[in-house]
Amino acid sequence: MDCEPVEATGVWIANTDGQGVAVRDDCLDSARVGRWAYPAGSRLQLVAAGTGRCADWSFVRGRESTTWVRNRYLADKEPTIPLRFQIPAALRPELPIPLCTVPLAEGQNGQFNDAQFRAAASEAARIWNTTLQAAAHDHALTGIAIDYTGDCPSDTHGALNGRNEIYVVATVPGSWAGRSSVWPRMVDGALQYETDIAITDQLRPGCELDRVMAHEMGHSLGLGHGGSSGDLMYLHSGGGCPSTSTSEIEVLLDAYAP
Repeated sequence: MDCEPVEATGVWIANTDGQGVAVRDDCLDSARVGRWAYPAGSRLQLVAAGTGRCADWSFVRGRESTTWVRNRYLADKEPTIPLRFQIPAALRPELPIPLCTVPLAEGQNGQFNDAQFRAAASEAARIWNTTLQAAAHDHALTGIAIDYTGDCPSDTHGALNGRNEIYVVATVPGSWAGRSSVWPRMVDGALQYETDIAITDQLRPGCELDRVMAHEMGHSLGLGHGGSSGDLMYLHSGGGCPSTSTSEIEVLLDAYAP
């Protein structure tokens, strides 16, 4: 391998215009492996410096795999990432977006119960609705953005079933605390929009669960990862109780402006 070991140090994915980097098994742009990628802001561990034909690359270890990354996409501190609305204008959902919670499975042994799960969903929706209405912006909302409707009519969940669901799992793919799936699409000239949120049952009730819930609801509204370290929509949104940043609210209101 064209590299030499170095003292392990923390590095971050940066300078990718918010796009992140793909996993590669060689220092070639064409050596992409599968679909997994590390988003901008991901923290990795530098384990080797490229030499010879790989002199412009580094070998790094992330939470899922090791990969080659061009040196220009690595930073020695957490970067500020462009925050964008990631749903095309033609597929922008109508507000409010209804969301329901799927009751916890019988015997599910997590850190929170159904009542705490519902409370977190309600609090996250309140945070977005309140700040989007109170913003000093020409297009501040007069109504709500997220309509949390309580428990879903079924205790099962599924993709593309016509319902926007928040459900609990033991482990979220990729070892994250939560993950959102958004499917906007045109069918026979009509918009079909579905968003589902998976939350790990290992979150502590209160601020930790509320923050992850609010972060994932931000994705449901159309926000990608971005901003500065500590912001709600940053890849690693930090600790403390959730609150939105000015830029997060401005990006959403600009996107939903009439």
